[in-house]
Amino acid sequence: MFRRPRPEEVEERPVFTKGERIGGAIAHGTPLLVGLPLVLITPLVGGDPFMALLPCPIVAYVISRSFRRKQSVWGSFQAMQAALVQMILIVLAFVFIHMSGSLVPQFEAAAFVLTFLLFLYTMWGAWDTAWGYDFRYIFISNFVDRITAANLRRQEARDQRRETSNRLDPPPRFRS
Repeated sequence: MFRRPRPEEVEERPVFTKGERIGGAIAHGTPLLVGLPLVLITPLVGGDPFMALLPCPIVAYVISRSFRRKQSVWGSFQAMQAALVQMILIVLAFVFIHMSGSLVPQFEAAAFVLTFLLFLYTMWGAWDTAWGYDFRYIFISNFVDRITAANLRRQEARDQRRETSNRLDPPPRFRS
């Protein structure tokens, strides 16, 4: 029989700021928010639909850098994950778009299915981060976790060097 858990039995989720949740959701959702409109527009102007996906990981990386500058570990991690997954999505889309016709039809179908499933997976990440859940991609989250930790340590070291140099520099003299 199902019983409702007591408050002390329930594990509380960490609370992330609204800015972190929205930024993470935008980073994960750039294939839908940026990539899909560009994919639909570029053939109308004679462009390559594959090139329309290139801004997606760039936008996610810029969001990651913004969070890193603010010392937001979770937001930086979510956006960096999104950038890496979107680069994988671009490689799969490249295989599907540019290699079609020259590959075995089963391989083309598999590339299309993998690309579509990865697109849906990024939308799941956008949904979860918008609601404040700690979304972690299978296979890459540990790698991205190490990258994010190293980047934040480097930022802290840079801030400490800047702080010590400011303390050692004499204040500027003003002429009257």
